[in-house]
Amino acid sequence: LAAEGSERAHTVTKPTYITVAPPTSTVTASWNLLLYFAGDNDQHTNLEYALEDLERVAGNPNVNSLVLWDGVSGNSVEDGDTRLYQVAYHPAPGLGSPVIPVGWNSGEMNTGDPQTLMDFVTWARASYPAAHTLLAIADHGRGTTGIAWDATSEGDLLTVYDELGAALITLAENGHKLDVLFLDACLMAMLETVYEVKDTVDYVVASENLGWSVFAYGDYVAAITANTTPDQLAAHIAQTYFAALYEYPGTISVIETAQVDAVGAAVDALALALQAYMTSSTITDVVTVRDSVQTFDSRGYYVLDSSDEYVDLYHLAELLLGLPSVPPVRRKTFISPTVTAAAQGVLDAVATAVFTEYHQSGLHPTSGNIWSLDCAHGLSIYFPPFSNGWDYGAYVLTGTWAFTGATAWDEFLADYFALAGLLPEPPEAPDLPPLPQALVPIFSEDWEPSDSELAGWESSNIDATVWKAFGTPLPLVVAGVGLEGTYALDPNGDGNYDSGLVTRSPLSLTPGIQMTFWLRGHGLLGGQYSNAWVGLGQCPPDDVVELCRDYVIHIRISAEEEHVVYNVNTKGGFEYEREPWSPLDDTWHKYSFVIDDAGLVAFYRDDTLRFQTTMPVDFERDAKVWVDVRGRSVNSYYYVDDIVVMGTSEARAVDVTRIYLPMVLRL
Repeated sequence: LAAEGSERAHTVTKPTYITVAPPTSTVTASWNLLLYFAGDNDQHTNLEYALEDLERVAGNPNVNSLVLWDGVSGNSVEDGDTRLYQVAYHPAPGLGSPVIPVGWNSGEMNTGDPQTLMDFVTWARASYPAAHTLLAIADHGRGTTGIAWDATSEGDLLTVYDELGAALITLAENGHKLDVLFLDACLMAMLETVYEVKDTVDYVVASENLGWSVFAYGDYVAAITANTTPDQLAAHIAQTYFAALYEYPGTISVIETAQVDAVGAAVDALALALQAYMTSSTITDVVTVRDSVQTFDSRGYYVLDSSDEYVDLYHLAELLLGLPSVPPVRRKTFISPTVTAAAQGVLDAVATAVFTEYHQSGLHPTSGNIWSLDCAHGLSIYFPPFSNGWDYGAYVLTGTWAFTGATAWDEFLADYFALAGLLPEPPEAPDLPPLPQALVPIFSEDWEPSDSELAGWESSNIDATVWKAFGTPLPLVVAGVGLEGTYALDPNGDGNYDSGLVTRSPLSLTPGIQMTFWLRGHGLLGGQYSNAWVGLGQCPPDDVVELCRDYVIHIRISAEEEHVVYNVNTKGGFEYEREPWSPLDDTWHKYSFVIDDAGLVAFYRDDTLRFQTTMPVDFERDAKVWVDVRGRSVNSYYYVDDIVVMGTSEARAVDVTRIYLPMVLRL
C-alpha cells in the first residue's frame, strides 16, 4: 500500500494541449500500449519519471503509447492533475508530450473508479486502432484488496472481484478484449486475479511477491516490431523486468489465461479431496503443509513467514503430493490417493498455465532481511493462516469472487479453520509500511574490459578513467581468477605500504547505501601485514592515497590475525566488531554492508548478518566518499571481484556511467 521512493528536484512544466483528429486509417500501429499510471499517491513522482524515460526513447512506428497519468492534487498544473498523453519523443528533462483534451477528463479523475479505466481504454481503442493492445496498470497492489489507489478520492481503489474484473468484461463485450494485461504492482499474480479476468485478455503479467518499480516502459516499447506477438511481448516484459532487479529478491510471471479454467478445475478437485481427507486426526498434516509452504509478503511487510496470506499454488500441491521441497519438510506422505491425484492435477495445470516465470531470493536492502523465494512458481492463491482476516469475509462469506463461486476452495478454507481450531483474528486493514529511499546501482566494477574501456586501460589492466592506482607494486587485474573464471583484482602490496585503488569520482553518502563485493584469499595464515581492505572512505585521489586512513565504512580481512573487522566511523567515533575468521580457504565469499534510514550500518558475510552498529554514520561530515580497495600481501594473496554500490539516484558519481534503471519497492 506504500512505496519505497526518494524525492528529487522536480520542475513543474505546464503541458501543451492539442486537438487530435480521429485517424483516417483503420489501423495506426501494430500495438497500442495503454498505460494507466495511477499516481495519486506516493507513487506520483516515480510514475512521472517513468513517463519521462519513455519519452526519451519514443518514436517506434509500431507502437501507439498512450498514458493516463494521475498525480497528487496541486502537484502539477492549475486545471487538475489527471492528464492524457500521447507519448512523443522528448529527450530533455521534464515532460514534453502533448496533453490530449477529451470530454470525459474532468481534470481530477479517480483512478479507483472503474469508469475511468473503461473511458480510457474505450477512447484509446477508438481513436488509435491497432492490431494488438497491452494495458498496464501501474501503482500499488494487493491481490485480494485491489489496485490503483487514489488518495484524493479518499483512498478509493479498483477492487479485483467487482470492479477491475467487471470493467474488463464490459470492455471485452464491447469489442475491446486485450492481448496483454500488465498488473505492474505488488502481489497480483494470484489465481483469484487471473480467474477474474481470464475471458478478457490472453496473457497476464504480474508478480507473486512485492513488486519493484522497474517501470522499464522504454525498454518494453523499443523491443516491439511489426510482427511482435502477444506472448512474445508478455515474455519480454517479464524478462526485462527481472533483469532490472539485479541481485534484489523478486518474482515476475506470465499467465496464459486460456489455461486458467483448467487450473480452477484442478484446485476445485484438490479442495474437495482435502475436505474428504481432513478429520480431527489428519488435520495436522494439512496444517504442517500450510506452515511450510512458500508465502508472499502480503502482511507484516518485509518479512516472509507463515503469517502471510498468499501462498505459492504449485509449491502447495508439491508438498501435498509429498514431493521433495526446498527446504525439505519432515512429514509423512499423504496416504489418500484422491489427494495425491488431485495435487498432481494442480501441478500439471499450473505448469501449463504459467507461460514463463522468474524468481530469485536475496537480501532486501533497507530492512536487512533475507527474502527466500526459492519455491515460487508463478501463481499464488489465498490461504490465510487464520480466519476472519481483512479480506476473509469478502472471500469466503459473500461469494463475490468468480473463483470462489466456481470452486470449493472457500468451503475448504472454512472446514480447515474449523477442524484446525485456529482462532480467528480481528479484521484489521493491512499495515502501511515505511517509505525508505529508492536504490539503484550507482557504481559497479567487475574488471571486465569493455570496448570503450580498453583505450583507458593501463598496462596493469586498470581502467585509469575510473580508478587511480597507488603503491609498490601497483595493483593488477589478473585474468582467469575471477568469480566467474574471468578477471579479478589483485590489490598487491609489498608488506610495507598499502597498494590499491581509489575511485576518481566520489559518491554521496546517503541513507540506503549498500555495498557488496566478493573476495577470495589463499596462501599462508599468519603472514605479517597480510590484509585486504574494501569500503568507502575519505580518500580523494588527489591526496596521498598511500597514507589515507580516513575510512568511513570498511571491511578488513586479515590472514595475519585470522579475523574480519567490520569498522564504521560513526558520529560518536569508531565502532567495530572483530570476528574470528580464516579467510585463506581459496573460496569466494560475499561481503556487504547496508546503511539504514537512521544511519546505522549492518554488515553481512555470505548473506548472514555479522554485526550492526549502535551509532549512526555522519551524513553531513562524510557527505562525499570514495570507493577504496587496498591490500598488503606477504605469504598470502587476495582477489577482489564484482564490486557494486547501491544508493539513491542522487548518490551516483557524475562521470561513472555504470548505472542501471532506477527501481523502488512498492506495496
